[in-house]
Amino acid sequence: MEKRTLGISYGILSPKLSVQLDKQGYKYDKEIIKRFQRNIDSINDLRFSDLITDSVLNKILQKLHKEITKHVNKHNK
Repeated sequence: MEKRTLGISYGILSPKLSVQLDKQGYKYDKEIIKRFQRNIDSINDLRFSDLITDSVLNKILQKLHKEITKHVNKHNK
């Protein structure tokens, strides 16, 4: 399989993670992606409650994206 770039939007109005992955044709473990989606929802709750700074938000999203990418790559070798 050729190397593709995983594009994920984490905004509150973004489609669910599973929908985004499906549209890009990726395989994944549904239960793990549900857990990642709960993480995304929690992060957005903190974001819009002004409980985390932008710099902390960026660090969290970078780490989450890295974990999601690792999971998706594992299932799409």
